[in-house]
Amino acid sequence: MLMLIVNFGRIFDSNSFSGPIPDTIGFAQKLQTLQLDNNKLSGNIPININSLSGLCVLDLSNNSFTPSTAPSWFSTLTSLNSLAMENTQLTGQIPGGLFALDQIKQVLVNNPLCQSAKYSNNLYCQSQQKHLPPYSTSLANCKSASCTGTQKLNPRSCTCAYPFSGSGSSSSISKAAVAGIAVGGCIILIAIALLTVYGLKQRRKVREAAAIASPFASWGSSGKDNGTAPQLKGIRCFTFEELKKCSGYFSENNEIGEGGYGKVYKGYLTDGVAVAIK
Repeated sequence: MLMLIVNFGRIFDSNSFSGPIPDTIGFAQKLQTLQLDNNKLSGNIPININSLSGLCVLDLSNNSFTPSTAPSWFSTLTSLNSLAMENTQLTGQIPGGLFALDQIKQVLVNNPLCQSAKYSNNLYCQSQQKHLPPYSTSLANCKSASCTGTQKLNPRSCTCAYPFSGSGSSSSISKAAVAGIAVGGCIILIAIALLTVYGLKQRRKVREAAAIASPFASWGSSGKDNGTAPQLKGIRCFTFEELKKCSGYFSENNEIGEGGYGKVYKGYLTDGVAVAIK
């Protein structure tokens, strides 16, 4: 069932409303737009729509109304500038006064009356005609309609609405701007890559410098702390046999002194370098 609470305009198309249109629709004296198309409304088309003297747009298309002749108010509602009654089971004759309204755009396609030879070739019985009139900025069709406050008349529906004000701006980006953004992005990526390489090189240099400054080459043959004694850099290990040969088998002739941990002997390495052996 359809219940209407109306003021200046109501658009209820495609809502699956059913039942008849309430007779109280005739009390909405200020109604200017009424769109009830594409519902499941039934019963008779109300005759008291003729009391809606300010109605500008009416669309009752594609409902299941009881077959009836075209209502007389077709030609008496002089404020209408758009009338759509497609597939509403209209029969009989069309009131001649309807064609005297130059401003009105009407659609009556898919009604039994359009099947008669009298009307079948008329524009309003052809499916290519649009339901609503093209947009116009002229207020001539709105006649004496007026709005309160800062609202303005909509020249298409003659309803009141708050106008939009402001200047539009284009959101498109020029090719030059896109190219600039792409080049800038590439430069940033290259700079990040160079900084990363530089940072890695500096880190390696720091490690090398720390290794040179350290008195220990490593803590083992594998370079890790494996429990062995640290190996001093620049130090050569000799066997006991090598030390005996270098010192002339610890000859007393090569004895050059004595310390807290034993005697000190003079010796010569195989390359002739003189050393002290303790």
